[in-house]
Amino acid sequence: MSRLALIPSQRYSPFEMGLGRLVRLDKARFVGQAALRAERRTGPARRVVGLELDWPEIQRLFEAASLPP
Repeated sequence: MSRLALIPSQRYSPFEMGLGRLVRLDKARFVGQAALRAERRTGPARRVVGLELDWPEIQRLFEAASLPP
């Protein structure tokens, strides 16, 4: 199963992914609700962010130094 291929550090909560606005904690009880309430109260321990690179500029710098990117 693909579920078993994930290690704990690859599992993210909606708050870690910046999707906390989509979590409805006032709805009927669901698995993980207490953990999500606690995370909303304390804030996520980590956050998933994106990184935008200017690849042509990076490649130019590496080529100027005669290095492979």
